[in-house]
Amino acid sequence: MQEIPEKLKWYQPLKLVFRKRLLAWCVSVDEITGCIEVKRAPLIQGSSVVIGLVYLAVVWGVSFALYHWLPGNEEGKMVSAGCMLVLPPIAFVWCLITDAVITLLNSRHWKGLLRFRYDPQNGELFFPKENMAYRQKDCQKIILGCVRGWDKRGWSKMGIVYYKIGGWYSKGTGVSSNEDKPNTQIFMLILDNSGWKRHNLTHDWGHKSSNEQGSKPFMKVADCLRSALDFDVFVKDYSLDECYTQQN
Repeated sequence: MQEIPEKLKWYQPLKLVFRKRLLAWCVSVDEITGCIEVKRAPLIQGSSVVIGLVYLAVVWGVSFALYHWLPGNEEGKMVSAGCMLVLPPIAFVWCLITDAVITLLNSRHWKGLLRFRYDPQNGELFFPKENMAYRQKDCQKIILGCVRGWDKRGWSKMGIVYYKIGGWYSKGTGVSSNEDKPNTQIFMLILDNSGWKRHNLTHDWGHKSSNEQGSKPFMKVADCLRSALDFDVFVKDYSLDECYTQQN
C-alpha cells in the first residue's frame, strides 16, 4: 500500500477571514436516506439565544432592583433604567447578527452549506469544495484525521521566542491571544488508484478538549460514520515548534 505523504497529516492553516471559537459546523444523519453529512451550523444557534435570554433576564432584574433601592432623583433614575432596559437587547441582537455573518462568511471556504456527505445507499463519499466524489469500493484506504496546531505563517524565531511580523512577541507556548491558540482540524484522507487525497472538513478556533481519541466533536463525527463506513483514525497534537518548522 502506498505510504501517506507526511504533509497530508500536518496541521494546515486555512485561509479563513474571521476568528470564531464556537463550532460553526454540525454532523447529522438523515433518518430517511441514511446519509451522513458534515455541514454548516445554523446561522443563529439555539444555545446562543438561550444564553442571551438568561443574560437579559439577569440585567433587567438588577435594573429593576436598582431603580427601587438606589437613592436619587426620579428623572435620573428613569434615564438609567431606560438605558439598562434598551441597550442590552440591542447588544444581544447585534451579537446574534455578528455570529450569523461570521458563520456565513467562513462557510465560503467550503463553497456552501455542505462540507461532506456519505451516502450508504450507493457508497459515495462527496466533498463539494473540491467537487470530488469517491465510490467506497474504489477506495483502498480511508482515514479520518484529527490534528491540533498553530498558525505560524509569517512568524520568525529567535531562540525560544517567536515574533510575528508587524505584531507582538509570543514566548514558548504561552497563549496571549486568539491567534496564538492551538486550533483543531478534522479531515479525511482517501487512497484510490490516483494516490492519497486530503479533504478538510472542519477548522475550530481555540483550544478544544482532546485525548488520544481526538476532540469531542471529532469523536461525534467518527461515531456517526463508524456504523456505515470502514476507516482508520489518525490523531495528533503538533507542538508549536513542529508547526513553525512545517509552515516556514
